[in-house]
Formats: sequence, C-alpha cells, structure tokens
Amino acid sequence: MRHTNNNRQGYHVRYLTTLLLLVVLSDCIALEVNSGEDKLTLLELYTSEGCSSCPPADRWISKLMDDPRLWKKIIPLSFHVDYWNYLGWEDRFSELRFSKRQRTHKQQGNVNSVYTPGILVDGKEWRGYFVDLQIPEADSDKPGNLRLALQKNQASVEFDNNKATLVAHLVVLGTGIESHVKRGENANRTLNHHFVVLNYQRAKSQDGNWTFDVRLTPEYTAVAAWISSTRN
Repeated sequence: MRHTNNNRQGYHVRYLTTLLLLVVLSDCIALEVNSGEDKLTLLELYTSEGCSSCPPADRWISKLMDDPRLWKKIIPLSFHVDYWNYLGWEDRFSELRFSKRQRTHKQQGNVNSVYTPGILVDGKEWRGYFVDLQIPEADSDKPGNLRLALQKNQASVEFDNNKATLVAHLVVLGTGIESHVKRGENANRTLNHHFVVLNYQRAKSQDGNWTFDVRLTPEYTAVAAWISSTRN
C-alpha cells in the first residue's frame, strides 16, 4: 500500500555511526556490551496490521530469526505506522511518531515516497525485498566503539569517538508476538510479529554520554542502540 507525501526532498544524511544489540533476559538483570569499531547493518521495516500488503513483509523479516547474521551483522527493527488505522483496525503497536519518522526519511531524501511495506537499509530506501535480493551488509567504516549498559530500569550509552553533537537512539524490541485481527484489510487473520519496536527514545549529547529510563518486562527480547548525526 502507498501513502503519498508531497514534502520536498532534502539532503541525504549519513545515517548510522555505529550500532549494537543488548539481549535482555529479564527486567532486573544487569548487562553490559560493547559494539566494537565495526558498523552493523540497521534494517528498518515500516509496516501495519491494517495493510494487506504487509504480512508477507512481516514474514520475510521474521526469517531473520534463523539467520546467523542476526545481532552480529544485522539489526532488524519493525516500526508499525498509524496511517492505515482508519481502515477499520487499530494496530496496537502503531504510533504517530513512527509514521513521522518515515515521513522524515522522505523529507531528507532517504526514500522517494511513504508507503508500506517500506524498507530502509542503513538509512536508505531498499527495494531488494520485492525482488528477493540479499540484504546488503554495512560498509567497512570503523566509526568507534559504542557501549550499552543496562542496570534495572536504566540504560546508559557511551560513544568513544564523539567529535560533535550526536544523537543516541534506543529501542526496546519484542519478538514472537501474535495478533488476531478482527477488522480491516487483514480481517480474520492471525499475524505473527518479530523485532517489533515497543519503545523508542532518542537524545542529543555533546560529550558522548547518554542515560535513558527504560522499563523492561520479560516479554521484551532486546534493547538496541545506535548513533546518528543530529540531522537524522
């Protein structure tokens, strides 16, 4: 499905600086992980339970659960948008800010239009899904180490190559989530979701240190963090 947006395209920004993943085993465990200097590939899927074209894309991204590159080279994120809710089914994972994030990609020239299912790889529109291409791997840049530590309901992020004001992004992901859709284009279907963005935060810093309040429960599978310029 396509949702048009007539905003003018702007410049393309450098999307990722670095990325890592922290697996969450419970809501009270303390964990710490370092990314190393290599970049990972950030895969963003924009989807909706109210879109009849989206379940195949949801199944496609779910296959990454068995991919040996998962968490090591590829971090998949599934953002549920809200602009199809009017069709009769309100996607419980959808948020206006996820739709705005996709539109911001359009404004910055990262995608040609706003639609679902829409996929970006490292901040650039990628249509390889539609022709069964392999997900591209990140370039060979070594931007620096990113450290993510989790202590109870607080996450701290440190980046050791901070040369300007940067933005840290933090997401909490859920996998193995089942939804029984009763209305709309997917009425009477059971949808299975993986890598669903359940919480998303971002904050600026001039010294390479960030702190986020994160409430975790056992249903949450992972916390992921990445760094970008202030323009993204």
